[in-house]
Amino acid sequence: MAATKEHAATYVEVTAPWCDREGTAYIYCQASDQLVKTEPIDALGCNMKSVDVVDATCTEAGYIHLRCIRCRKENTATTEAALGYAYNMSTAVAPTCTAEGMESRTCGRCGYVEETYEATLGHALGAAENVCSTCTEQEHYLEKCTRCDYEEFILYTLEPHEWSYSVFSSSNDKFVNYVRECMVCGAHNVTRIRQAD
Repeated sequence: MAATKEHAATYVEVTAPWCDREGTAYIYCQASDQLVKTEPIDALGCNMKSVDVVDATCTEAGYIHLRCIRCRKENTATTEAALGYAYNMSTAVAPTCTAEGMESRTCGRCGYVEETYEATLGHALGAAENVCSTCTEQEHYLEKCTRCDYEEFILYTLEPHEWSYSVFSSSNDKFVNYVRECMVCGAHNVTRIRQAD
C-alpha cells in the first residue's frame, strides 16, 4: 500500500469479511501506530452448493437443496412446478334406477384414484295396465319401469251395483219378494216382506 503524505509507512490490520457481513481494513502509521483510516471490505456472500435434488411429483414442486460451504446456511430453490395427475386408466359404471353411477380415473405416475358419482335415475314408470272399477272388479293401475323390472300396483275401491227392481208375490200371497238385479254384473238381491193382513 502506498505511503500517505503524513506517514512515511503504514501497516494494515483486517477484520475479515464473512458471508453476510462486511470486513474492515484498519490502516495504521508504522512509526506512531496511529490509526490513519478505515476502509470497508465487501461481504463475501454465501457460496451455495447443491446437496440434494428432489424431483417434482403430481402434487409437489421439485426443488434443489443448497448449503453454503462457509457458513452452512441452507436454502431451497424450486426447479419445477407440480406435474399434476396424469390419468391413463378409467372405468365407468352407469347409474341405474336405484344405484349411483361412478367413474374412476387412475394416475399413471402415483396411483391416485379420482372417483366421481352420478345420481340414481329413479324409476321411469309407464302404465302397462289400466282397469276401471266395476261392481265386481276394483279399479287398478299396474305401472312398470321401462328400465328395470320394478312394478307398482295401485288399487282403488269398487263401484256400487246399479240395481233394477222387480216385485214378485209369493205363492201364498202373504209375502212380497223384492228382487234387485245389477244391470252391470247380473247379481241378484232378494228382500222378502210380509204383507199386512
